[in-house]
Amino acid sequence: MRLKVLGGYEIDTLYGRPRFTHEERVEHFALSPTEGTALEQLNSTSPRYFSFCSWAISKPVICFLF
Repeated sequence: MRLKVLGGYEIDTLYGRPRFTHEERVEHFALSPTEGTALEQLNSTSPRYFSFCSWAISKPVICFLF
């Protein structure tokens, strides 16, 4: 007999694609005017994408810490 620790819902919640509400998208992924200006100064798409992803990941962490 196999031990079943997580059900389908739990597995999907932990490992599935995140589901953000509109408010959560705005909070975590919208750029401030300062961030938008900084991105516009970058010359190519790759650094813009990397910077945007870095900011999007760090925003919730910064809000949580303070």
